Amino acid sequence: MADRVSRPDEEVSMMKIARLKQRLQSLEDYLTRLETETEEMTGQLSDASLGDYDRLASDITVARMKADITQDQIDQVRDDIIDEETRLSSDDYKADIKKMDSIKKDIDKVTKSISKTYDDLRSQLSDFSDLCDSYDKIARSHGLISPNTWTMSSYRWPAYLYTSLSKMRRHPRV
Repeated sequence: MADRVSRPDEEVSMMKIARLKQRLQSLEDYLTRLETETEEMTGQLSDASLGDYDRLASDITVARMKADITQDQIDQVRDDIIDEETRLSSDDYKADIKKMDSIKKDIDKVTKSISKTYDDLRSQLSDFSDLCDSYDKIARSHGLISPNTWTMSSYRWPAYLYTSLSKMRRHPRV
């Protein structure tokens, strides 16, 4: 699908999977370290004195609890990765993506049409303003209107649109 539209949501999903995989790797590395430490401490138990034996036994228990918690987190992250990959490969998701692509193309067409209509309207209003200015200039030169009169102002909608669009062109809010 070469003409497919790139969407931020798809990139976000891929980034989410990448973050989950990084988290998984980090947790697996941590679990490996815990297991290594537990094995080392277990090996030290046979040579430990009574006071050291209690401390090592306590440390081993804590390390095993951390390992259990880490294993649960690893399982959860694996489930999250599978869920996200399943969602991305589901038929519903693919159908929605196609629908979004179609809608995006329609939006682009309408946007081009609106832009053209906007430019045409601005051009027509500019021509209208020029005609009113020419009228005012001639009428003022013969004393038919007062110097502070603007003929275009008697045409309320075109004048309103002209000034509004002029402001938008100078200060777009988009």
